[in-house]
Amino acid sequence: MRYSQPQARIVTEACYPYRVVYANRAWEQLCGWSADEACGRCGLAFMQGEATDRIAVARINEAVREGEPV
Repeated sequence: MRYSQPQARIVTEACYPYRVVYANRAWEQLCGWSADEACGRCGLAFMQGEATDRIAVARINEAVREGEPV
């Protein structure tokens, strides 16, 4: 499958504290953060705000800890 627009991608370390090591241009445009601003930050909590579904975040964190697909 080919995409006309690149998909947003962000990569973190595989182990806690899951520092951001890469973010592509599509991610920057989607989120409004530059890769330079994101890289080095721990996890993705810096992107969460008042509208964030805390239950969904807890489920994702649990899956990551358990090595399960998200």
